[in-house]
Amino acid sequence: MTGRISAGIERKVAILSRVADETRLLVRSFFGPSPVALDSLPRGEGGGHCLVLPGFMACDTSMLPLRQGLNFMGYRTHRWKQGRNRGVDAQTLERIDARIRYLQRKHEAPIVLIGWSLGGIIAREYAKYAPERVGAVITLGSPLAGDLRQLPIARIYEMIAGHRVDQPPVECSLTAKPPVPTVALYSRRDEVVPFAHAFCGEAAADHNIEVDCLHLGYPSDARVMRVIDDAIRCYCPEAAPRPAPVPDPARSPLVSTQIA
Repeated sequence: MTGRISAGIERKVAILSRVADETRLLVRSFFGPSPVALDSLPRGEGGGHCLVLPGFMACDTSMLPLRQGLNFMGYRTHRWKQGRNRGVDAQTLERIDARIRYLQRKHEAPIVLIGWSLGGIIAREYAKYAPERVGAVITLGSPLAGDLRQLPIARIYEMIAGHRVDQPPVECSLTAKPPVPTVALYSRRDEVVPFAHAFCGEAAADHNIEVDCLHLGYPSDARVMRVIDDAIRCYCPEAAPRPAPVPDPARSPLVSTQIA
């Protein structure tokens, strides 16, 4: 009995600790996006085009660290240009369709969709609608399984979006996998979308990958960026960048030479 009580207390303390960490990241976000440890990422070039979709109540600025990291690794990333993500509706999907059509026409290649949280759901549903325009879908801590009304943020979402979290005003089937390569990232430290909701079965994704970060840490965690890179190389190799050439110091114009 004592052991069970002790274990229960430890679990609650761990949860409170993670909630406190999420709160610190939230407060930090009010002062701008977190910096990215670019020196821990491989430099690349010539990668495919990626559209980065923000999570609930997040915007393109929120995703800036992720775009910076992916750009450094050689991908060519693009903003979603829709302001804050306030929920899923038909207009959102129509604007996403117009954005992806534009990018595909301009670059003549399928677009990799990378969506954080709610952005991942939007990415998956769009890929079901127009798979020919999508190279792959990667979701970051997106609620894809279980009873969504049990999510800690469910009531807040419903208040802002104006509809039940499990009854969006558009056709949506979380358990159906898009007909394109689909990878879901989840974290056991996530207290906003607990891992049981972000981990989906084999019928809903080609692969589930566990990462070690908080929910609000997905867009700025260099380890997550490396996992995204690995996933693209595995499931959408045509979009993978090549290593950037190492500059030759002897040929660099920044190297001064002495004239005898």
